Amino acid sequence: LGRWAAMGGAASTASNGGLPEKHVQKLVKATGYSAAEVEFLHKRFKALCKRGQHLSQADITEDPNLQGNAYVRRLFNVMPKDELGCVRFETFVATAAKFRPEAPIDGKLSFIFNLFDYDMSDTLEPEELS
Repeated sequence: LGRWAAMGGAASTASNGGLPEKHVQKLVKATGYSAAEVEFLHKRFKALCKRGQHLSQADITEDPNLQGNAYVRRLFNVMPKDELGCVRFETFVATAAKFRPEAPIDGKLSFIFNLFDYDMSDTLEPEELS
């Protein structure tokens, strides 16, 4: 992510469609991303959100680039949602941060396990792995 963020130039500000600096710094502190990386993720998130400010199931299922990808749908399904069933940007960033090189391995493994535990039984059945 670092090289992509670096290509984006200076961090955005709230006045030009970016995040407020205070919000950026909060996410930097919570995730370990740089401000430029948070801004890059925000731009990507906004590009995915076709129906509003938050990522909906319809945004995923109706995007021609994502339609056939079962893992993208499953990833959406395991992320925490708001009261309307949408993923907020903070959740999106926190999920991505689980896979930073410095992130604890147990968090990565737990998240990946949940991707395959379709029935959320805390066990992986053979049919969940096929």
